[in-house]
Amino acid sequence: MAHEIHHQEGQLHIRMQAIPFPLPLTPTTRDQFTTQGGVVSVRFQRDPARRISGFIVSSPGVQGLRFTGPGPAGPAPGESGA
Repeated sequence: MAHEIHHQEGQLHIRMQAIPFPLPLTPTTRDQFTTQGGVVSVRFQRDPARRISGFIVSSPGVQGLRFTGPGPAGPAPGESGA
């Protein structure tokens, strides 16, 4: 299942495989966001260095679906990348 979170026009959006357009996300608490009406919620997870390491999506049919990935492109802070 493909879910993607991106920054567009000053706001975070989530794009989900079942929905053909991005949904704007509104912050509710630190690291937690929801779509209009609270149908989809997203909670970011952080690693020990406080960098975002993944996110958890909950919606009417799915609770606590976890996504992890390699993180942002490029080396982590303090690494040379060489």
